[in-house]
Amino acid sequence: MLDVIVIGAGQAGLSMGYYLKKEGYDFVILEGEKRIGDSWRNRDDSLVLFTPKSYSSLPGMKLEGDKNAFPTKDEIADYLEIYTVHFSLPVHLETTVHKVKKTESTFEVSTDKGVFLSKHVIIASGAFQKPFIPSISQHLSQEVFQIHSSQYQSPKKIPDGPVLVIGGGNSGTQIATELAESRDVTIAISQPFKFLPLTIIGKSIFHWLEKIGLLFAGTDMRRGLWFQKQRDPIFGFEF
Repeated sequence: MLDVIVIGAGQAGLSMGYYLKKEGYDFVILEGEKRIGDSWRNRDDSLVLFTPKSYSSLPGMKLEGDKNAFPTKDEIADYLEIYTVHFSLPVHLETTVHKVKKTESTFEVSTDKGVFLSKHVIIASGAFQKPFIPSISQHLSQEVFQIHSSQYQSPKKIPDGPVLVIGGGNSGTQIATELAESRDVTIAISQPFKFLPLTIIGKSIFHWLEKIGLLFAGTDMRRGLWFQKQRDPIFGFEF
């Protein structure tokens, strides 16, 4: 029986793997993709993170290059793969978890590759696995081309004509900005935009959030609880 099963080999899952191995636990990391980092590789072609490399690295190994540079999605994907190999993390690829069952002292994790038993389970599969698509989409004409932001690749793969982007988060605004270079774009939002600069006086906004004690404040602290409740801002003013 394993000590721990980690579900998901993204940043959180691999970071947990690093610390579990450091402490000598017997564990595995279960990942549904064919290759480490594929959840990043499959994102839109032009995607660049708004967190600089110094704030995008995992424990024990820094991202190569200028620490103030903003990594591309492919850089992150390759970095995660290199990280896994470097620390010899026990990742089981192409292993989809279907069910987690708790008995008296054991967790049974059922997958398409069999059942794994462990004393503990850590869920690191992310919060956005299932796309949210408004129900109104079902009532639109079949002539209207529709995709979720997770399926977007580039303007070349979108039919000619005006575009409606529903949602004003960072993904929606980045896609809308890119599409607006070649066509008319309308963006539908439920709340006014809230912007934060990427940098202040030459340093990342995340540097300043750390300096004032907000970035890593836990929910056991009043300021951490307040910060967590804030609506996600749009980083940068390109939009």
